[in-house]
Amino acid sequence: MTDEAELDRHGLETGPSRLLLGHWLDVRGEEPVPRRADIDPGALKWALPHIFMLNMVAADTAIYRLVGTAHRARWGIELTGHVWGEFLDIGQRVDRTRRLWRAVDQPCGFTARYDVVFASGAHDPVETLLLPLRPNDPSGCPILIGTGNSRRQIEWVNQPGSVASRTAEQFRFLDLGYGIPAN
Repeated sequence: MTDEAELDRHGLETGPSRLLLGHWLDVRGEEPVPRRADIDPGALKWALPHIFMLNMVAADTAIYRLVGTAHRARWGIELTGHVWGEFLDIGQRVDRTRRLWRAVDQPCGFTARYDVVFASGAHDPVETLLLPLRPNDPSGCPILIGTGNSRRQIEWVNQPGSVASRTAEQFRFLDLGYGIPAN
């Protein structure tokens, strides 16, 4: 089992992110990246509402494959089947999705911090962690598994349209033993 010092090294603040990273590191064994089937939902039970998966269908396109209920509550919509970042302008979405692809290609982790800004003017500081997975079928597309969590540990329940915007994102790649992409 991954120890706390290893998790601390990556600077993650939220429990769901730390739990997912620890599980990911444990199940990958000697492989650079675990297979999708290696992820045990039972081991992630208390974090499942915060977990999501993206199918990386191309270097500039990711589709939400599975989205936990905390995301639906925060964003006010069901995101499964939607294009990742569709609320961003096309240039930002493409640039950020290519960044995700780099995490799959390296392989490495990816973390971002930003504020969700609600129509009411309230801000919620969020930590997102994304980690690559190999598909169970070698002909399948790469997958990213991640968490998105309030750094204040607030659970939001919103209506569609209540999220007005996001602040600028602070991101970094996490070296999980295979380096990180050059900027």
